[in-house]
Amino acid sequence: MATEYEGLDISEMQNEYERVSAEPGSFGGEDFLEKFVRLPERDGYTLMRLLPRKKGSKLYCATRVHTLSNPTTKKKRTYHCPKVLVQTEKGPRWQGDCIICKYYSDLWQKSESLSGKAQEDLQNQAREIKPVERYYYNVIVRSERDKDGTVKKNVGPKIYSCGKTVHARIMRAIVGDEVAGAKPLGDITHPTTGRDFRVVKKVVKGGGGKEYPNYDNSVFEDVGPAGSPDDLATWLDNLHDLQALRATKTPDELKHALRVHLGMVKEGEAAQDNDLEEFRNAGQTASAPSRTVTEAVREELTVSTQSASESKPAGEEHLADDDFMKELEGM
Repeated sequence: MATEYEGLDISEMQNEYERVSAEPGSFGGEDFLEKFVRLPERDGYTLMRLLPRKKGSKLYCATRVHTLSNPTTKKKRTYHCPKVLVQTEKGPRWQGDCIICKYYSDLWQKSESLSGKAQEDLQNQAREIKPVERYYYNVIVRSERDKDGTVKKNVGPKIYSCGKTVHARIMRAIVGDEVAGAKPLGDITHPTTGRDFRVVKKVVKGGGGKEYPNYDNSVFEDVGPAGSPDDLATWLDNLHDLQALRATKTPDELKHALRVHLGMVKEGEAAQDNDLEEFRNAGQTASAPSRTVTEAVREELTVSTQSASESKPAGEEHLADDDFMKELEGM
C-alpha cells in the first residue's frame, strides 16, 4: 500500500511567511553528514524537489542554533536552542527558556549603554552566540556526483538545511506576495503539479571583505511530476524524521557549554550554578573589579567575530554550507 501524503496547509504557510518576512532579516559521523544536501563549494546550483509531508507531520523542522567555542581546542560547536516556534494569538513566536539567549540579550542590553569601540566589542561578543534560525526539509536531489565521480539521479531522500532567508523564499513562493506582484505557486510539493527548486548559490563579499553565500537567484521551476508513483512511494517510506534532528541539550549542559565558551571552566570541570549572574561576572577578578565581561573574556577567545558592518543576511546564511556542516560534526 502506498504511503499516504498530505497536501500543504496554505494558511499555515501564509502565517509562517508573514513571520519570516516581517522580522529582521546531536549527531556526528560521516554517515550522518551524507544525509544532508551538499551545495556547491563556490558558485553553482543544486536542483532538488521538496517532498510532500506524511499525513499528520510538518513540511519542515524549525530550530535555532547557538555557536559556542572552546578556547582550549579552538573548535566551534552548534547547540539547538531550547526555544520552540509556536502559534500564538500574535502569530508564530519563539517561546521557552534558554540561558544562552538570556546571556545574549544581557550583553546586547549592556552594549546599548556604551559607545564607540566598547559598544562594538560587546556587540560582536553577543553576535558570536546569537541564536540563528535553521530549517530542515526532506528533498530529492535531482543530480549528484558521488565520491568516485559517478553522477546519480534522484538521490535521497536527503535533508536540505537552510537559513531563514531561503526558508522565507520558499514560503513566499507558496503563498505569493501581493505587494511585490508575485503570484502564489501553491503546493510546490504536490506529486504531480509541484515544482523543482533550483537553489542557486553565489559567493559574494560583505563588510570587511568577508565572503558569504547569497541565494537571491534561487527559483522554483515549471510544474512537473516529482517522479513515478513507485518512486514517490519509496521516497515517502524513507523520509527522515526531521523533528529528531533537533536534539536539545539539558539546561545544565547548555550552562556548561557557555562556561567553556567564556573560559570560566575547561571541558569536564564543575562550576557554580547561579543562573545568569555567574555569567555577568565572568572574567572579573579581585585585582580588577571594574573590568567588563568583554575586556576579560575577549583575551581568551580565539574565534573570529562577525564585523558590525556586515549585513544581517550575511550572518544568518553563513551557516548554510561548509561551516554549518563542520559544526554538525561536533554535535
